[in-house]
Amino acid sequence: MSRKKKKRTESVGREKPSGAQPPRSRLVLFSVGIGALIVLGLLAWHFTKRAEKPAAPTQMSGSSVPGPITKPEFQDFVGSETCAKCHQKEYDLWNASTHGRAGGTPANTKVIAHFDGQPLRFRDATVTPTTNANGQCLFVLESPGVPKLEITADAVVGGGHMFGGGTQSFFHKFADGTVRFLPFDFSRQKNVWFVQLRKNMTWVPVSSDLSLEMDLANWPPHRVLGTLSEFSNCQNCHGSQITARYEPNAHKYDTRYETLRINCESCHGPAKRHLEIVSQPGFERVQDIGMRPLATVAKDESLMVCFQCHATK
Repeated sequence: MSRKKKKRTESVGREKPSGAQPPRSRLVLFSVGIGALIVLGLLAWHFTKRAEKPAAPTQMSGSSVPGPITKPEFQDFVGSETCAKCHQKEYDLWNASTHGRAGGTPANTKVIAHFDGQPLRFRDATVTPTTNANGQCLFVLESPGVPKLEITADAVVGGGHMFGGGTQSFFHKFADGTVRFLPFDFSRQKNVWFVQLRKNMTWVPVSSDLSLEMDLANWPPHRVLGTLSEFSNCQNCHGSQITARYEPNAHKYDTRYETLRINCESCHGPAKRHLEIVSQPGFERVQDIGMRPLATVAKDESLMVCFQCHATK
């Protein structure tokens, strides 16, 4: 074989087979191909889900949705009876619950305490829970050398609903506008009237060994409904939307509350804005209905709704 022909044969022997690639190149191309397939799959999934997702609710055409309430005022609450117009089933369940029967006036609340004319005898006074000619509950106080005093029970808190017994307390609206706790509580479990002692703040049954003036922590009445810095205060948990403030022009206090029951808005928040929104035609298309459904909140957030009252102690 000639030198020229041999050289050509060696050259052909070094040529790469048709379509072949070095191992590194094949790996790169394979990786790029897989990545492209993944990206295309994700894009396809995204647009499929987007097509399935319903359009987000929008504001009603030609209407104005009230803005969120940052700090509720008394007038931002509407009362449970207003809620019943649309939520009758929920209202009926609440109305029969312990929250729905937690307090009110003696006329519309079940009074479990004995206003039967039987005197409660202290060392220095006699207090008689009784009723007047109009059927109104009151306490008649008699002490030697002091004119007889009649204090009406204008408000009731509690109905003995608590597990293990429960109690019932009474309040009187004084001439200065405050609504103050009267120091005579009734225990359903013990079936007795009892009082809180000044010396150690414990609660004991009424006894002739006790002095009304010297031993009772809450006599004269000084604990008010609402929060006033110049008085000791009863917990606002025992009522709904309780407010109290001094009105200098009137020279008296203004005490207001929606109810002494625990109403819908105590847990759900003020409903005025919600009512304004759902009263407009087409409110179903609105994303913000002015009140967050409690069924949508997380477990811890749901518990905090209860803890605002049930964990204060």
